[in-house]
Amino acid sequence: MEIKYEDTSLEKLVFTGFDLNNTEFLEVIFNNCDFTDVYLSGSNLSGSTFEECILKRNTFRKGKAEYVTFRQTVITDLDSFRTSFYGSCFNDLIIENSIMKNCFIARANLTNIVFKNTDLTNTSFKHSKFSNVRFVDCKLDGVNFEDVEIF
Repeated sequence: MEIKYEDTSLEKLVFTGFDLNNTEFLEVIFNNCDFTDVYLSGSNLSGSTFEECILKRNTFRKGKAEYVTFRQTVITDLDSFRTSFYGSCFNDLIIENSIMKNCFIARANLTNIVFKNTDLTNTSFKHSKFSNVRFVDCKLDGVNFEDVEIF
């Protein structure tokens, strides 16, 4: 079954435990939604906004979250591999106890972000903009910070 939502708004929905493998949520606004224990591998979330959502214990491998806005959203225990967050905006977040290996977070804007106990091995932040970004007890082997602008 193919699930595809486009250009809509979803508020206060609980997706806990759902298998959303290979789904498309394009330019969807998620407000106060709970994605605890959701399987998102291969999904495309491009152009969407996550406002005050919970992303906890998610598997999001080989997915796309390009030009996505994450604002005041809880991201913890994320398992992400070769996922693209190209051009995305991360605002007022703590990303903790997560694996984000070989991810592409290039040309992204990161403001008031704490990466805590997160494995970012071989992840690219190339050409991104950082404002008040901290890495606490993170694994940063092979991370690409080429042309990162700090403001």
